Amino acid sequence: MYAHNAENVSLETASLKYEAIEVCDRNTDPREKLRGEHLTWGATPLHFSSNQMVIYHELKQRIHNSAPEATPADVKEFVLQHFMSRFFQRQDRNAKSFEDRNPDIDINNLEKPHQEILMAAIEGMSNPNDLLKLLTTLDMPSIELARLTHSYGQHMETLGDMRQAIDFAIENNGGRIIEDDSMTTYGVDGGHIRDKGENIEIGFLMKRKRVRGILPDGTVVIERSTFVLRVDKESPLDQDIARQFRGIKIDKNPDWNKQVMEIIEANNLIPRVLVNDEFDIAIPLSTTTYAFNPMRVYELEEAKKAKRSTKGTELEWLSRARQDFASEAIRRSINSK
Repeated sequence: MYAHNAENVSLETASLKYEAIEVCDRNTDPREKLRGEHLTWGATPLHFSSNQMVIYHELKQRIHNSAPEATPADVKEFVLQHFMSRFFQRQDRNAKSFEDRNPDIDINNLEKPHQEILMAAIEGMSNPNDLLKLLTTLDMPSIELARLTHSYGQHMETLGDMRQAIDFAIENNGGRIIEDDSMTTYGVDGGHIRDKGENIEIGFLMKRKRVRGILPDGTVVIERSTFVLRVDKESPLDQDIARQFRGIKIDKNPDWNKQVMEIIEANNLIPRVLVNDEFDIAIPLSTTTYAFNPMRVYELEEAKKAKRSTKGTELEWLSRARQDFASEAIRRSINSK
């Protein structure tokens, strides 16, 4: 579920035909006007088009050009591989969530402002506030709100605007902003090994997930940041720690990611290098903010299970899923006391 780069290329004029009608007011929150673009922090389109391949190749070249001269070739290749994978994963996930919208809602009969919001989202020219509204309007399980590619720490200057736009969207939709890191988690996405190798050599992909907001209907807004933690022999990371990482075997070791996290927790490593902007150790890759509704996600999963095993209409499947979700929520509440 689920970030593009920064360049001062304005798409404000180009996207006017898609924008919902706005009433000018001197008291309008300035954050309402903030929106990303294809090459800055605009959200992934709901529909894939040939223009996305143009964006893909431009970002790929930009990442190649952003690498500091001293960066080892294997590290550069690892960063590029991650970008290429994530770019298309994000597109697939956003498009799939659009397909999984409530089947009872006819998008051809939406009111004009909602149709304009939908058109902008399909083209990838919307803003977080409208996208969050669209999530509710179409009863989608999730939607990407913004994404910024900032490999090697380049093009991070628009991250502040992106976060302000997200906060406005949360507040404007009746949500509550989570100011602290009480619900922030870290995890491992993958590791680098040679062909026929067993151990981590260059580094591994890390992700940080911050819960940024919660809406009245239970929708959760999450900021997901990804970076490469370098553990190669040329990494500025303390080599005593790096050797511990390189000693972890990935091949036929289902617990390798847990072993990585044990080393990180023991040394409080990730928070330190991120706070200190040690980009030569933890190479920034991207920041993506998305929203998802846990109940809607659960309903879809249960409906698909029921569809495979029982007969009935989709409305009947969704009804059973809602009942199951309520029962599960009650059970968890009881067990947590």
